Amino acid sequence: MKIAFNRVTQTAKKIGRDLYAVIDNTTGKAVAFGTAAMISAGQALALPPDFTSLTSAIDLSTVSAAALLALAALMGLYLIISGGKTIVGFFKGGR
Repeated sequence: MKIAFNRVTQTAKKIGRDLYAVIDNTTGKAVAFGTAAMISAGQALALPPDFTSLTSAIDLSTVSAAALLALAALMGLYLIISGGKTIVGFFKGGR
């Protein structure tokens, strides 16, 4: 029984090593191909695309102001709660 278990274990390890070799080889080829493609396309991507015509029509100032207002309100609430805990702790003698 022990010999059969060892044989099955060794077979599973060999299958795992073979599978890893195939995946590792495939990954290496994919990385090499991707690198070659990026090098060959390097001149085509030398200048980034210009999106100013798309982004100039969007105004996010009101959204950012609202987000900052909400964060300020939450920070104020946090300060009130933590200050209240500190004051109650002084009266209890906890600190």
